Amino acid sequence: MSTTTQLTQISQAVKAAGGKMPAPVSRAIADRDRAVAAAQAMPAVLHADIIRRATDCLIADIDPLDDPELAKLVLGSSLVSDHGLDRHVGEEAGRRIAQALTEHAPAVTATLCEAAAKAGAVLTQAVAVLNGLDLDEVGAILGLGAPGAESWAAAKRATATISEAEAGWQALADVTRFADARGLRVHRLTDVSLATRAKLGNAPTPWQIVQAGAVVALPADGAELQARVDRHTAERAAEAVASQQSFKDSFRTAHGIPLPR
Repeated sequence: MSTTTQLTQISQAVKAAGGKMPAPVSRAIADRDRAVAAAQAMPAVLHADIIRRATDCLIADIDPLDDPELAKLVLGSSLVSDHGLDRHVGEEAGRRIAQALTEHAPAVTATLCEAAAKAGAVLTQAVAVLNGLDLDEVGAILGLGAPGAESWAAAKRATATISEAEAGWQALADVTRFADARGLRVHRLTDVSLATRAKLGNAPTPWQIVQAGAVVALPADGAELQARVDRHTAERAAEAVASQQSFKDSFRTAHGIPLPR
């Protein structure tokens, strides 16, 4: 995915969350657009134009290396015609946008986290009204009357909000490297025990999360995301130790070996 596409995802997610991009980021984006447009507007310089001017200089006994007009033509040819100035300007400006995003990532994630949390609360309310039904069980939901229909509609909107916030969060993580954007979705969307994760799987939907009694919550930063991963790693290790100890105790009991005190 290109940086331009990721920036669009981040901007759209922040806007959908009712927030604004940090001013330095907005300025960096505007600077990029203006610089790229200016680069694209620069006229191409033909090789024939350079030769023509060099010839004029030599006929007039002017050293071509000292001629300002010829130097301008050569530089223009190098920048615009030979090296794709607009593309390189866009790439450099993109790096500056990424730097601005990196410096202000906490403000962006705070906006996205708040939007996801509010939408998650809507889902929590809806799951109670809909008696835990899946959102695609439209017939059964309509059978619940107006409250069911209203909760279903609210849940669909909330799910879309969470998905957009998550996409923006992931794009931000990918651009700024503040967190691993390639991790499991379950770690991005909620903080649950290993047992609950076993029920949800690695890529649950927001609705499945609230159905399991959990809360939708995007990580505030990379440290929080890693803490969720580490928690499951620790729980898995503890389960392995407990399982091994249970096997040893069963073996001792079966063979009349006293259990250690």
